[in-house]
Amino acid sequence: MPNFKVRIVGGKSTHSINLSGFSQSKFMGMGESTIITAENRADAYIKVARHLSEQGAEVTVLGPVAGQTMALGFTAEEWEIIQQSGVPMTQGYPDDGYQIEQIVQVEEENIDL
Repeated sequence: MPNFKVRIVGGKSTHSINLSGFSQSKFMGMGESTIITAENRADAYIKVARHLSEQGAEVTVLGPVAGQTMALGFTAEEWEIIQQSGVPMTQGYPDDGYQIEQIVQVEEENIDL
């Protein structure tokens, strides 16, 4: 099975109202990466999100960035695998928890979750 590097940022969100009366959110956290073995990128997401959730953490994902139509650049097929797993995928900042920002296949050694 291939290895995937998963970039995770753990931290907290702050919410405030600016001078114009609009709500603003900021996420302050520390980033780290872990290498896991999984069948594909969707399986890597499922493993990491499930592991963090089982530890009691709120888990979110970085929304689509330029050129992407789905969060983390997932394809429709990968999205279907995630939906069938029952593991939620919430976009945005966690109030207190982790945001998964990237999942890429690599040739490095793994740390199984």
